[in-house]
Amino acid sequence: MPIFEPTYRQHCQVTCKPDYAGNLRRIARWQQARRDGADPTARMYSADRSDIPTVPRAVLYRRDERRKLAEEARAGKIDRLRRGVYLRPFTRSGRASKDAEVTVMRGVRGVVDVSSADLWFSHTTAALLHRCWLYRASSTVHVTYRVKPHTAIETGDDVRKHWTTLTERDRAVVDGIPVTALERTVVDCARLLSFDGGVVVATSAFRLGADPAVVGEILDEMGGTRGIVKAREVVAAVEPGCASPGEALAYQGARSLRPQQPETQVRVPTRRGVYWVDIGWSDLKIGFEFNGAVKLSGGSFGDPDVRRQDQSARAQALMEEGWWIVDLAWDDVIDPERLDLLMRQVFVDRRRQHEK
Repeated sequence: MPIFEPTYRQHCQVTCKPDYAGNLRRIARWQQARRDGADPTARMYSADRSDIPTVPRAVLYRRDERRKLAEEARAGKIDRLRRGVYLRPFTRSGRASKDAEVTVMRGVRGVVDVSSADLWFSHTTAALLHRCWLYRASSTVHVTYRVKPHTAIETGDDVRKHWTTLTERDRAVVDGIPVTALERTVVDCARLLSFDGGVVVATSAFRLGADPAVVGEILDEMGGTRGIVKAREVVAAVEPGCASPGEALAYQGARSLRPQQPETQVRVPTRRGVYWVDIGWSDLKIGFEFNGAVKLSGGSFGDPDVRRQDQSARAQALMEEGWWIVDLAWDDVIDPERLDLLMRQVFVDRRRQHEK
């Protein structure tokens, strides 16, 4: 078999049906290995989240202080979210994704405090409350009702309402907030978001312990509904060994380059010790490394200069073992065409090297 089959991507798009059931069984085995301590990468760096913003407390509202609160809101000392719901202002970080997450959590408070209906936060809002990764998610707050909500329910333009059957299996509570269960959230996000956005959420959810068997049940039960074909494709594509959103996106770029699927967290012994390659093929010794800016941000990640020196030594050791490593950044993985061309070129260069 040639190193690179130029028509494999097109072949997959036309003839390959998503084997979501088979992939769910594989994910279950991966989860069991982590629980048993058999996964040597379990303690390595990952973007599994602990820094999710929380739902803020509202400013205490008393009807006899309405005028005072209104004056403070006009002065910018507090923010009015809904009638009777005020929050302390927050300082924007300058990071669009982080500020959008804070906005969603503030929106959750606004909905919780004004609605008397039975509702569950769902889709990307539930994913955030469950502490999943998000990719290009908006600041819209998603809520799901079991019956069509009355239009008089005050939620606002920043809230998107859904209504559907939610069994007890599909409902949960996180930090006192009613949400769709993690498994239902996986499927809802996969139906709603782009393919890449759905993969990022699902990858994170399975790392957090979403039950693959339950996800499979929901996918089967929702046959024929809008977006379910894409949801099954998303679940079939998930690789839980990806330790960050960037790695998940890079893996999707690599998985359709050749019939043999890439490995994640590939163990490579070198003269400097054992290193782990994010994504690659051991038989070809081709690997892709995603390096987000956070790894060089200092703080708990160590001195940035020392980190760069370590990366240089690591690259040299892998090269001595015959590995061809390509570093990827966010600008690469968020542009599918750029990522595809870059990865294809690696295979071409590798083949030329073998032919010399």
